[in-house]
Amino acid sequence: MKRWAKGTVLAAMLFMLAACNMVTYEYEEEMEVSAEGIDELRVKHDQGRVTITGSDEVTSVQARATSSATAKDEEEAVRYGEEQMVFDMEQEGDQIVVISEVRQGQEARKGRIDVEIVMPASLAVDVEHRSGRLTIEDVDGGVTLYHGSGDTEVANLNGALSFTDGGSGMATIQQIEGTLDVHKTSGSLSLRESGGAATLVMGEADIAIEQYDGSASVQNVSGAVNLLDINGDVKLKTQSEEVAVENVTGDVDRS
Repeated sequence: MKRWAKGTVLAAMLFMLAACNMVTYEYEEEMEVSAEGIDELRVKHDQGRVTITGSDEVTSVQARATSSATAKDEEEAVRYGEEQMVFDMEQEGDQIVVISEVRQGQEARKGRIDVEIVMPASLAVDVEHRSGRLTIEDVDGGVTLYHGSGDTEVANLNGALSFTDGGSGMATIQQIEGTLDVHKTSGSLSLRESGGAATLVMGEADIAIEQYDGSASVQNVSGAVNLLDINGDVKLKTQSEEVAVENVTGDVDRS
């Protein structure tokens, strides 16, 4: 069974970019689907910011999108926004699926969709995000993230977090209570004020873990490694010469 969201276009505006003779068409939409019988929120997002916030005060998934389409003139910008940029939300079984797509093409035009979602905190979350800043907070269900490029911030989770990041942005994770599994190609990762079993597999990336209650397995090719105030065992495999390990109560196995 599919249940479609009720959608509302809130506003539309045009902006002139005089320096490059381009026009931006911006419009906002809101959609809402009841969360009755729903176990998971899935987000498939192309380009732009995504913010997901859990709340004990709501019984539906509420999404607000701000879409921006830029082209050489007003007519082309409006047509590009309406025909080549997609934002939609629907129910599929026990999931609510939010989809955004920006078809860039070869023409001198570009687009982005920024999405803000508020949902019941009990739902699990699964996100595929190609490009842009990603923020997730106040979620009690498990969270699975596949992120392309841009910064990521995850805070206040009471469940497992699986995070795969192919970009070089900054990832900040704090106040997580649950199993943590992170694979990140480059950039930096900060993990603090959290607890559980953590596995971090990094490429050329800086890693900082502070105030962590649980075991940590850390691996990277290069980049600074700072492990501070950890209440548990640490297994560290790195080629980096920039390593600081302080105030670890358990065993430290370095190779």
